[in-house]
Amino acid sequence: MTQVFLILAHEKADQLSALIERLAPADGPNRAVVHIDRKSPLWRETRGRFLAGNSNATLVARPVAVRWGHASQLAAVSRSTIVPSSRASSTS
Repeated sequence: MTQVFLILAHEKADQLSALIERLAPADGPNRAVVHIDRKSPLWRETRGRFLAGNSNATLVARPVAVRWGHASQLAAVSRSTIVPSSRASSTS
């Protein structure tokens, strides 16, 4: 059974990379959808370059500027649940 993990992040690229590799390794069945806070240094500096080697991890292309503990977190989750059709068909 394939599981899909939604990860909301805003810092610590090394820790995020380790989490993604643990939850959705490139050679495993699971997937990770990663939303990086648009106003965070992590987004500005990396734009998800650390995801390049993992085909099971998808970066949300148009992230939300999140205010933690605010309704913008719901907007980030909502935007993250839109899965590209190529991914959707490969997981069914």
